[in-house]
Amino acid sequence: MISNKMIVENICKMNSEVQKHKINLFNRTDVDTKLNIFKTQKSTFHKLKNIYFDVDNSILNLSSFFIAIDEHIESLNDIDINIIKLRCDSIKAKTQRDKILVYWAVINRLRNEEKFSFRKIADYLKKYHKFDVTHSAIHKVYTEIKEQEWNKAND
Repeated sequence: MISNKMIVENICKMNSEVQKHKINLFNRTDVDTKLNIFKTQKSTFHKLKNIYFDVDNSILNLSSFFIAIDEHIESLNDIDINIIKLRCDSIKAKTQRDKILVYWAVINRLRNEEKFSFRKIADYLKKYHKFDVTHSAIHKVYTEIKEQEWNKAND
């Protein structure tokens, strides 16, 4: 018996690593692009259904989704692909800053009361809170907040 994974890989001609890459690119796109991909996916599904009439619809649906993403990516130029990647990097930076702010009380106490270096703070967060962050990211947010506090105090 052939597994569903093998059937999907055979239909869309992509292994699981390539499929994962396509999903990541899909996640980085804006809503309008995602809607266009779904429009393409719908027509691709019907084409596949005519060819693979004996295969389960959910498998065809998933396969057509990967094919639609691939078709859309093929239509993009290098600049558009780089824009998608940069958009994702800025989202990651914002979420890391937000996570640092969640641990702000801990960071502030370790820095001011315990006199920890930013490297030791990063190690502490990794060990006790399972939050892997660089010392430079902590330093950047810390100095930014302290500067804002200083500006408020002097206004």
